[in-house]
This record gives sequence, C-alpha cells and structure tokens, in this order.
Amino acid sequence: MELVFCWSEKKGAMRKVIFVINGTTFHDTGILSGSEAMRGVQPAKQLNVELKTNSEIEYEKIKDSILVFIGDLSITYKLTKEKILSLQSRNNIIIQDPVDALCFVTPWEGYRSSSTEEYNCLSVVDSIITPNSVALENLKSIVKEKCILKTILHNWDNRFENVGEKPNDFTTGYCGVTNGIPQEFANFNLDCYRFTDIGPLENKVKAIQDHFKASHSSINFRKSNMIEFIMKPPMKVATSAFFGAPLITTKDYGNYDLLPEDYPLFIDEDFDSLIEKIEYCKYIFKRKEWLDLLDLFKEIKKKTSIEYLSNQYIELFKEFNWERK
Repeated sequence: MELVFCWSEKKGAMRKVIFVINGTTFHDTGILSGSEAMRGVQPAKQLNVELKTNSEIEYEKIKDSILVFIGDLSITYKLTKEKILSLQSRNNIIIQDPVDALCFVTPWEGYRSSSTEEYNCLSVVDSIITPNSVALENLKSIVKEKCILKTILHNWDNRFENVGEKPNDFTTGYCGVTNGIPQEFANFNLDCYRFTDIGPLENKVKAIQDHFKASHSSINFRKSNMIEFIMKPPMKVATSAFFGAPLITTKDYGNYDLLPEDYPLFIDEDFDSLIEKIEYCKYIFKRKEWLDLLDLFKEIKKKTSIEYLSNQYIELFKEFNWERK
C-alpha cells in the first residue's frame, strides 16, 4: 500500500513533504555525504516522501509543499530572507535540519564563519529541527514567534553492517579525519588504542566499520570553547550505539540528550582524564559495569534508528495540521 503524505492548513489546501539535499557530490561522484544520506535520503525513504536535490527544485514555481532543507540555507541553497518569504507566499512551509552546519555557517556574531545571511534566513523559517536540546534553547532568540523548534535525535547510518566478532582484549580508538583532531590522538602510545583516519568521502562508511570491528569502545573529544561542543548533534553516540561500543566522551551538550548525567565514561577536557578513563575501561571490561554500559547502548541504538525516529518527523508535520492518508 502506498502512503500519501500531505498537510492541510484549511480544507482543500494540501501540502506534500519534500526533503531537499545539496546533492553536488552525488552528481559529481555518485556518493552522498553523511548528512545528506542520514538526514535526507533515509528519513525520506522511511516516510515514503519525496527527495530532491537543490538543482531539481524549481524555486519560482514550487507551491503547496513542506520543504525540509538539510544543512545551512544561505550558502548551500543560496536562500535569502526574501526568497524564503516568497516561497511561503505560495503555501510552502520551510523547515531546516542544519545537522552540524550552524557550526560552520554561524548565525551568531563572534564565531568563525559568522553569517548575517544565515541569521536572516533563520528569522523567518517555519521550523528548525535542532541538533540538540541546548541548541534549541539558543535558537529561540533568533526565530520568529511561531517557529517550531524540535530536536529529533541524529540517527545512525543504516548503510552500516554488523561487524561480527571483535578482539578478545579491550580496544578503543578515535575515528576521524587527520586534519581535524588534536595531534595527541596520533601520538598515543597505548597498546589498546588505535587511530582511524576515515579519509575521503567514498571510504567513510567502510572506514567507520573497520574502526568498530577493531574497537570495543570509541572516543569523542571536544573543548567547551568550541561551537561544536554546543551545536553538534550526538551523532557519535548514535554511531557507537549501533556497533555496541560505549563512547568515552567529553561532556558535549548534545550528548546529554542520550546519556545520563552520571554516565561513567564522561571525561574532562584534558588528555590525562582521557587516559585515566581508558584504563578504567580496561579494568571493567567484561565485568558487570561494562555489561551495564552495553545494555545502555542497546537502548540508545533503538532510540536512534530511523524507524524509531520517523514518528518524531510525523509529530513535527502534524504541528502544521499534516494528515497521513
């Protein structure tokens, strides 16, 4: 049975849902970025709604649609406040899911890549899917009174596959890009630690799987003076949960949407704290404390599947009197 998704502001005024992605890398290479795949393709497929790339949208003609833009609005989609108002005048609803884009196209002054254009766009959108609960609070001062702010947790990538058996002894590591991490991560001299460079876009899914095949745990490390600490979604928690690998992590605000305040693998923002926590994990590995962590991450895996989260998208669209028939 085919599902039909629509939105009704008044009788006879129907809107369809369209997820919009940049799609530049897909057109050039046939490969989607992680955000486009996880926050565009996968929810659109789960909800059985349309997915279009930026170049496929006829902005001067489109009407009666709920447009869900993945990423920033001003640079990626070349939108302006005036263009958004024009879209809204034709019975369109504009929703942004920035994922982590507001770390790099920042609507606040005083940060790198501060953008007045992005601020102006956010001031008129109808809804923002916020990357975490603290980000939601921060965005309240920018958006219009009737803008709906809703946190929908970041899902794990359903392109991942189970990695099977892992090493007998405890292992952990950092998975990321070489030019985006503190140098100390490449210089750790611990027998249980490894660094995985995820490399170019086409290798990322395999590199992440290889990392977790060799690792019982993973590491996230950010400084609290970074905007990423405030505005990133807890994607590393969700990814670690898929692979059953409890995350050793700094206390990024987004992590509290999934982890309890007394989570035992939180660390301070220094490498002594990180090394101490790695030693703690080695000590509790396979003991009750470790098994409890595995149970916690099994629950997080359920909560961050696209199947589970699809209900939250439905709830958001219902805020606009959306109907599913």
